[in-house]
Amino acid sequence: MCPIDGWGPNGITKALQAAGLPTAVVEPAAVRTKGSRPFVAVTDDGRRLFIKALGSDQRDADLLYRVYRFARLRNVGHTWPTASVIRAVEHQALVGMSAERAGVRVPSAERVIKAGDGTVLLVMERIDGTSLAELPSAGDQR
Repeated sequence: MCPIDGWGPNGITKALQAAGLPTAVVEPAAVRTKGSRPFVAVTDDGRRLFIKALGSDQRDADLLYRVYRFARLRNVGHTWPTASVIRAVEHQALVGMSAERAGVRVPSAERVIKAGDGTVLLVMERIDGTSLAELPSAGDQR
């Protein structure tokens, strides 16, 4: 079993509390993601959070996929994954903060938490909306 598979709502709650973020509710998010397990939480003071849990197995799978693409496809603009899960999550948080400072409406990054077993949590402000994957493409609109 992948270490992140053992991280259900109870594990996420414990990790958040150990990081000084007491939560009243943690549950799996009803969204599809690639390379992470999504959760939503409500803190004791009522703040709503979105949590991405990433494990080393997701990073390894991403690396394997990119190596396959590099070997199979040529000249498609390859980007290589970061050296570790923590670096990948820190990079996501930094990009979000940079976009926010530039005036882009994005969820605020609350914190990055090393949760154990190679799992890292990216804790962000939860915002209501529709996933881009759920919107019709330009060709579908009439």
